Amino acid sequence: MNAPSPDHPLHHATLAGELHTLARMLQAQGMPEHETDGEGLVIARLVPSLTLDDWKTMLERPELAGLKDWIALPLAGDTLPFLHHLQSRLEELAWQTEHDPLTGLHNRRAFDRILSQELNRAQRQHSRLALAIIDLDNFKRVNDTYGHPCGDMALQTLARVLTAGKRGYDVAARTGGEEFSLILPGAGMRRARAMVQRLLETFSEQDIHCSPEGQDLPPFRCSFSAGLAITRGASRVRPTEFISLADQALYRAKHAGKACVEACLTMDEETMVRSTLVQSNEKRFLLSNASGKGMLDDDDGLFFPEDA
Repeated sequence: MNAPSPDHPLHHATLAGELHTLARMLQAQGMPEHETDGEGLVIARLVPSLTLDDWKTMLERPELAGLKDWIALPLAGDTLPFLHHLQSRLEELAWQTEHDPLTGLHNRRAFDRILSQELNRAQRQHSRLALAIIDLDNFKRVNDTYGHPCGDMALQTLARVLTAGKRGYDVAARTGGEEFSLILPGAGMRRARAMVQRLLETFSEQDIHCSPEGQDLPPFRCSFSAGLAITRGASRVRPTEFISLADQALYRAKHAGKACVEACLTMDEETMVRSTLVQSNEKRFLLSNASGKGMLDDDDGLFFPEDA
């Protein structure tokens, strides 16, 4: 669109009308309400006499917060500072597409992408990978008793505990309302269970102070239940299967009384355990024959390979 002449400035009503028309056109086109993967389009409009400083001041108004996703570029003066500004905005937008705004953790979109990459890596390198699905216990009761702002504080507290307690290359994500996930590369059953159990103990000891609208409420504590799935990369496991296994373990944790960690082996783990049990039984049989005794009791001499 051509810019208006200097003696014919662009009126606010004109711009507002154009934006309203564009919104109706996009709605009629059946555009999704939320961002999706695929092609996109940048739509530009020249606004004469509006400076970048004016634009930044406008964005400070609460009713215009949605315009922060818009990219503004000046057409006069030294463009280098504005290019830095553009780069910063693009980086910010890229971060927003893969992070949860409440907790700052990875969102479900990023979690799905990273889990698929880590499963491929584990299968390629025949290395261990653990997935923990974590769900806050009695979260509805927290919201009903203390209010949703306090529920948000509980979610943020758990996010801080996960961030502080995980290793640098582990991935923490908020994958649902009160559901979180941990991707633990290189972790087998013993290490993953110990790590998640430690996170549970740390979170359960956190006093959450929340006084919505000036109410003087006592601090409260929360716990979570967790389900673990483990693979050694010996066989191909699809992300949906891996998540389903962790969900099954989480279901058992909830029905075991909550505030606990349960685990579910993958197919390659089950195969390894059965093979280990056969080898263990053969070893016990040879030892019992050598000593002149019968077979040992089932709980004698049974062993499992430990994690690194």
